[in-house]
Amino acid sequence: MTILLPKLPLPLPLVGAEVGSFTEYTVTQRMPAIARRVIAENSFISTVNDSLEQLASALPSGYILPLVDDTGADFRNWNEYLQSFLGQRWVDTPWFFAETYFYRLILNITGYFAPGDTQGVDPFALQKRQGLETGFDAIATLCHQVNSWLDNSESEEALLGLLYFCFMG
Repeated sequence: MTILLPKLPLPLPLVGAEVGSFTEYTVTQRMPAIARRVIAENSFISTVNDSLEQLASALPSGYILPLVDDTGADFRNWNEYLQSFLGQRWVDTPWFFAETYFYRLILNITGYFAPGDTQGVDPFALQKRQGLETGFDAIATLCHQVNSWLDNSESEEALLGLLYFCFMG
C-alpha cells in the first residue's frame, strides 16, 4: 500500500516566547525546575551546583552559551550546530533545540563526559529510578500486552499497537 502525502510547507518551529504555550512553560518553568532538581538530588561540588543554578535562572530570559569541551564524542557536532544559536535567548530558539541542548548542557556542567570524579555519573539517575518504580506495574502490563500481540496477531496489527504506544510515550 502506497500512502501519498501532500507536499505542505513545514510549519515554523515552536518557540518558548509564545506566551501561554506549552513551550513557554517548558523553557521558563519546567526546565529550570529540572535543573534545580538535579542540584537537590545529587552531591555535586558547589561550583557545579552554582553553574546549574545559573542555567536555571538564565532560561526564562537569558542567552544560549557555548559548551565547554568535555571530551564527549558529540562535542564537535554540538559545537558546530550551536553556532547559529549562540547569543540568542533561550525562549527565542526553536523549542526542540532548547530542550535537547538543555540536557546536553547539564551533562556538560556536571562533568559527565570529562575525566574526573563525576565522569559517567548520571545526574538524572534518581529521577529515572523513581520513574521506573512508579511505572513498574504499567510497564509490566504493557509488556504482557505486547507479547500477546506478537504471539497472537497479524504482524500489521501488532505493529500498529506498538506504534500507538511509542506515539503515546
